Amino acid sequence: AFFGDKYTQLAKVRVLQIGPSVELCGGTHVSRSGDIGLFKFVSEGAIAAGVRRIVALTGPEALNMVHEEEQQLSRAAAALRASPKDVAVRAEQAASRIRDLERELEALQRKQAAARSSELAQGARDVHGVKVLAARHDNGDPEAMRELADKIRDQLKSGIVVLGGEKDGKATLLVAVTPDLSKKYPAGNLVKELSKTLGGRGGGKPELAQAGGGDPARLDAALARAYELV
Repeated sequence: AFFGDKYTQLAKVRVLQIGPSVELCGGTHVSRSGDIGLFKFVSEGAIAAGVRRIVALTGPEALNMVHEEEQQLSRAAAALRASPKDVAVRAEQAASRIRDLERELEALQRKQAAARSSELAQGARDVHGVKVLAARHDNGDPEAMRELADKIRDQLKSGIVVLGGEKDGKATLLVAVTPDLSKKYPAGNLVKELSKTLGGRGGGKPELAQAGGGDPARLDAALARAYELV
């Protein structure tokens, strides 16, 4: 807004003049930009609200970084059996192929798990009139374990399924309960009790729950305890 819009013409105005502000600078100054030489960005990012930091190398250090990157590019090109200019394309192709193989492996693991469901279902025990199955299923992803538990639960018609597995040094427990037993034996409560033996944590819904963490070496003890909770 203009001064006259806010104050009357009779208002007195005092003008203050302050000298220049002088502060210390911890930076490095050069006479001309050519003195800096090669300038190589290392990183750039936010360090506070409205404040960003640029990290860079100059001079000989920047040149050393360029040489190191060239060596890494040459090693990558040799590993991919490609010329340096084609490394990015070959790397993308390799990553895509790896993803495809991982999906194929997961699909194969699920098929194998499904084939095991009939065999495992036959090992269910009768505990006080309730069918209970507690078994190991190692090296399977959580989704494959859930599918296996669902298939076994469907075959039992009425019962409780507890699966435990270890993959990459991590333990997983999964509990599946048929609808007719989910009120009396909620899967979430069962998995919490079993995870205490394992030393991990878990929870879930009345018909399906999962726990993770803890000591994989105690998986068998946790599975054995499943028969004691019914």
